[in-house]
Amino acid sequence: MRKIPEYEVAVLATVSNGKTTFINALLGKNVLPTQNMACTAKLVKIKDNDRVKQMKVMLEKFDGSTRRLKEQEIDFQKLNSDKNVKSIIIED
Repeated sequence: MRKIPEYEVAVLATVSNGKTTFINALLGKNVLPTQNMACTAKLVKIKDNDRVKQMKVMLEKFDGSTRRLKEQEIDFQKLNSDKNVKSIIIED
């Protein structure tokens, strides 16, 4: 099986300038929440994986641990304010 290369792309702009809307448009669906305020303050990594049947959201902490979030735990406002959260990984 051929390994598909991974690319890291940074989307940078000031607060409320459409970064999340742009990322959702690239993905073709509303994965990240959009509001007229900071709603994705943490580093968000998105992995496009056509083999995944349902979106997976992983949480990476500063201590190096990761875990998959249950659907009821996916609250970007809470995740953004959690000082232990390093990044959010979305696989879809």
